[in-house]
Amino acid sequence: MILDLHRQGLSVSAIARESGIDRKTVRKYIARARGSGLRTAQAASGGDRSLHSLSRTGHALSRPPEGPVASYIVSFADWLVGRGYALVSLRNQVRMAADFSKWIWQKGIELSDISEEHPRRYLLARAHDRRPKLGDKAALRHLLIFLRSQNAIAEERKVEYDLSPVEQHVLAYEGYLRDARALALETVINYRPIVRDFLNFRFGSGEVSLAQLRAVDVTQFVQQKVSRLNMRRA
Repeated sequence: MILDLHRQGLSVSAIARESGIDRKTVRKYIARARGSGLRTAQAASGGDRSLHSLSRTGHALSRPPEGPVASYIVSFADWLVGRGYALVSLRNQVRMAADFSKWIWQKGIELSDISEEHPRRYLLARAHDRRPKLGDKAALRHLLIFLRSQNAIAEERKVEYDLSPVEQHVLAYEGYLRDARALALETVINYRPIVRDFLNFRFGSGEVSLAQLRAVDVTQFVQQKVSRLNMRRA
């Protein structure tokens, strides 16, 4: 296992995290392999590494990616690294991107024609063969954001509304729950009215300044909710 991960380009620290083995032992195994002439990541040629590793992140795929997104997979991995995603999350997102690219190719869809509708269709088709994971939707959302940043696909068309400061922050929080926390849609929907009520309680129709929030604001909000609940019960 240690040598397999090393051949994929993972660092000693990353291998230790993945395997649960301390770094000293990992180094010992790698050194012993070099001494016995076994092939390690440093001995691999650039061509071989390109087939088994994605840039410096070491996010291995079982085979080279296919389809219109294939040429962007390595850059997508680097983009995720720059945003601080953990190793397991990075691997899952890269594999999801590769699978999505292959599906797009099989459907005969051009890269420039990819839209918000295609991830939804792909996840429905994928659900017939694989059990959906919590971060699947977020992974494809991140991929589309990245592709737009590379001008590979068109920007999403949005209908502009004159939103209040509270609604703007509610939408931003929803995006955080979906993208950073990868929460299910049902959970996001349940959080939405609570956040909206709290911001309206604290700021009303004025500007929202999250820096001004204090613990006492939460306490007073909860107390108000409890008192109203008790009045209804009475």
